[in-house]
Amino acid sequence: MSKYVYLFELDSVRKTDEEIIAGQAALYDEIVTNGNIVVLTYNQMVDSRGFFSLLKNGEYKEALLKLFDSGVIKISQYGDIRTVSQYLMDSIEDDKQFIYSALPLKYSQKRLTAIMKRCLLYSDLSEIYEYGQMALALKKNENGEQYNDDYKNRRDELIDIFVEVDKNGEHQTNLSWDAMAEILENLYSFMETVIKLSMMHDIYISPRADGELGCWKFSSILDKVIRLYVPKDNVELWGSAQTILDNIYKQNKNENNRSVYIRKLKKLVETGTNVKGCQYAQAIVDLCYNYACESSISNVSRHYDVRDLEDWGSACHGENTFECDFSKRLKRTWDGGRKRDERYLVDEKNDFKTFKLGKYSPPKIVNAARIVGYVKDKPEIDRNYVFYYENNAKKDKHRRKLKLLCGILKKIVFAILCFLIVISPELTGDYWTAKAMQNSWIKPAVAFWNSVPSGIQTMVMLIITEIVTSLIAKIPGLDALSLSESLAEIWQLLRDMVRITFRKSKAYVNSVMKGLDNSEHFCEGEKIRYALTKELKRYLKICEDRDITNEDSKYKSYPIASLDTLEARKQILRDEELHSRKYGVVYSSAYNMMVVDPIRKDDNELMAYERVLPNGNDGVVILAKHKGKYVLLEQFRHAIRRRQYACPRGFSDPNCTPIEDVRREIREELGADIIGEPIELGRIAADSGLTGGCVHVFLTNIGAYKQRCGHEGIISTIELTRKQMEIWVSKKRIDDGFTLGALELERCWRLKRRRARAEL
Repeated sequence: MSKYVYLFELDSVRKTDEEIIAGQAALYDEIVTNGNIVVLTYNQMVDSRGFFSLLKNGEYKEALLKLFDSGVIKISQYGDIRTVSQYLMDSIEDDKQFIYSALPLKYSQKRLTAIMKRCLLYSDLSEIYEYGQMALALKKNENGEQYNDDYKNRRDELIDIFVEVDKNGEHQTNLSWDAMAEILENLYSFMETVIKLSMMHDIYISPRADGELGCWKFSSILDKVIRLYVPKDNVELWGSAQTILDNIYKQNKNENNRSVYIRKLKKLVETGTNVKGCQYAQAIVDLCYNYACESSISNVSRHYDVRDLEDWGSACHGENTFECDFSKRLKRTWDGGRKRDERYLVDEKNDFKTFKLGKYSPPKIVNAARIVGYVKDKPEIDRNYVFYYENNAKKDKHRRKLKLLCGILKKIVFAILCFLIVISPELTGDYWTAKAMQNSWIKPAVAFWNSVPSGIQTMVMLIITEIVTSLIAKIPGLDALSLSESLAEIWQLLRDMVRITFRKSKAYVNSVMKGLDNSEHFCEGEKIRYALTKELKRYLKICEDRDITNEDSKYKSYPIASLDTLEARKQILRDEELHSRKYGVVYSSAYNMMVVDPIRKDDNELMAYERVLPNGNDGVVILAKHKGKYVLLEQFRHAIRRRQYACPRGFSDPNCTPIEDVRREIREELGADIIGEPIELGRIAADSGLTGGCVHVFLTNIGAYKQRCGHEGIISTIELTRKQMEIWVSKKRIDDGFTLGALELERCWRLKRRRARAEL
């Protein structure tokens, strides 16, 4: 009975040659020796060196596609992502900050990732192909006699697509034309395979429903491991890793992105934190992520009783199978810390490390693809129960071996029959010669043939037989073999028979599970009937992280439509398709985001309402006074495309209080310090029809200031008295809404103070 199996040996972060060998061996054993169906997760497909680096080999690529087609390798869908192509496009979104282990790619290479997205979106690889050809041409002309304008333009364009962008600006690459050409060639080959796999719809299995995951998500598993696991070895190392992970977890609860944890660990190493402890921490993170991936697969056969993870410490069979499994996997993964500097917390590299066999000899996937073909029926899963991996493992393995051997024997019989048929003229040659001698006109030819040495006769007959049988073998539907093909087939079949008979599987097992006969009910998973746009995905995430849908309890004029149910999401997608609308977070920058909310009307129809929300806290506006006069900035404002006189203002820093923001803005825009404590006058929503953010208004006195011309569009600085301010307002020389609002708030504040004094 075939089982769905997840292989942690194929984790995307495993990148050394030894780890690739182990992963290839595990894949071979499961599909050939054990007869199981290997289910890959998206991350294993998109960023695994064991998968990616071998795609350069055309034979391997075809064999891999054949394994998918035969049903022994499948891909598990996750969330609302249907295909590998969709997942790859999603992973290179800017907000993911995906850490690539195998792809010769960095998330900071914005242009290269944008080109990849376009290629995948339209299933058109011509753009990246053309850049690859450009790199090859530049490589050939690198030592040319002179550079013409065309050469320079192509050179600059190619360098530009590898530019990296971070908070410090743009950084050009130092890659050679040869390296660029190889990177682009390999990305082309990789995306070609991804597109092909995305069109093979029957290789995907439906994901678990989100409600079924329960405590099996990455953050939950990591939390339980760092709190409840008791190590039997490496106790000191575990203690340091546990402390590190506990601190990170407290800051990132419910974070299920492994890359976030790895980036945090890298930063700790940079600050001088225990390197070995951080590397061991990544090994723990990787394993917990593997368990989460495994649990997301519908009907996967595990090496542990999932109830032990749900209710740690209450194992009814006397031993926690999950703890035992985790301990065993961690020991294998860490491997005594060998080559830990090559395996853990390694920086992204913009080069391509080709896999080299060297002294290692992994089981060939080409052989696996051929051997799997000996059993014609596609593997099927028992649709009643999902048994654990160790259940009936020996019987299943034996049954698998018999199936393969029977398939091989049938092929051998067929190949022998083909061979006998094609050599039958040679075997019956004497009989036909005697018959031919009875015809007088054939006697001379027969006599001549008999005079030819027997060795030459045999050679000529074999050549003629090969030519004739080759032509016959090409006849569609005949399924015959030529002479050479028959011999090669027999030899290959005998070799495969030996491989199957004598190879011992090294597949991973958990000894604690051998005595257990537990099973789970088969589930259909959650079929993906819709695919949310990236704008709506961002919208849902923002809604989870921030309360952007809160409403005035008294007024329900514009209720935001719920996105909690499938039907609600379908209606929003339908409204987008029919009326060319776009809902969700349609644009986001470091400062603001444009949100289009789905507003539910009385008749249950939808309306698209736009608003701009700040990506931080509320901003600040400062009425700054120097020696009793107001200090205004003359600035060029892009939104209105003209100069404007206004108070200093700015966005808030998420890590600062409003008072600290006031001090920072005054320092940045006027180069001055505040005298005394700022006075908060109130709050302004300057454009509530479009902008969802507010600003806090402060009145403060400042010391000597400087002209900061050129900074953020500042042209000059001007001082005005209160009376001059009123005149300028009346003459419409001051029309900035924040400044006008701040002046009115100050007037009200002064009026309130006068009344308070009068009452005294």
